[in-house]
Amino acid sequence: MKEITVLMTEDLTVGSIDPGVFLGPCFDVKLCVSNFANLHFMIEDCEPDLVVLAGDVLAPDQLSTLIDLGKGINKEMRFFNLYKYSTPEKMAAMCEAGCDLNICDVNSIKEVLRVVRSYFWEIGVDAKEFRTRLNKYVYSVLVSLDPHTAMSGFEYVLECAMEMLLRENRCFDLSADLMRLCSEKFGANVRSVESAMWRYVQQCWNTADLRVKERYFPRSCKNGTKPSVKTFLIELCDSIYAENRSSFCRYFISAENDLQIV
Repeated sequence: MKEITVLMTEDLTVGSIDPGVFLGPCFDVKLCVSNFANLHFMIEDCEPDLVVLAGDVLAPDQLSTLIDLGKGINKEMRFFNLYKYSTPEKMAAMCEAGCDLNICDVNSIKEVLRVVRSYFWEIGVDAKEFRTRLNKYVYSVLVSLDPHTAMSGFEYVLECAMEMLLRENRCFDLSADLMRLCSEKFGANVRSVESAMWRYVQQCWNTADLRVKERYFPRSCKNGTKPSVKTFLIELCDSIYAENRSSFCRYFISAENDLQIV
């Protein structure tokens, strides 16, 4: 569930760390050559949320053209410029070109990436939109485990996983809480819900590719045991949360601020 595509010029990363690893799983980092033609092509091709470049490689009119192009594709697209050795006059010219943030006195790529990460952390996410994307993401994960979405247990597991992931403290009682929730929502008795979920978990475990199971259920795979329904849900949600930790943290902050927590 990568949310933020970052386009960076390669000159910012030479001899340094992997920006994708540093930023974390909610950032998809793409690199391109530091010239106008390549930046123009990449902005059109990958439609990034953020473009980070060394301002000295472009003339102000070229930067202005790229910004106009980006805003035409996505009005929320942001442009950051790194000014390592720029004069005040050139910095002023770049500001007039319309970039969103000018990063001054930055000596390493780590410092640039910290600014990038903190910037998007402060923006937060729309809580309702995040829940919609999360539902699609969990759905796709379950399909990767077993494509039989017509099984009633599939709907119940999806509903329980969403409920668990959207609780900040993630505390629950499977029988008294989540299964009762499914029973009320889908009009089935609790024992039917429990039975359907158990059958679905067994089906997933017997048919899923080993690499997929190792990704989402590392403890059960390591122990060589079939997970119970509760263990299945806990490991699944732990893995999804771990892969998207920054996104969830931003969601809880935004949801609390907007009074949108479910």
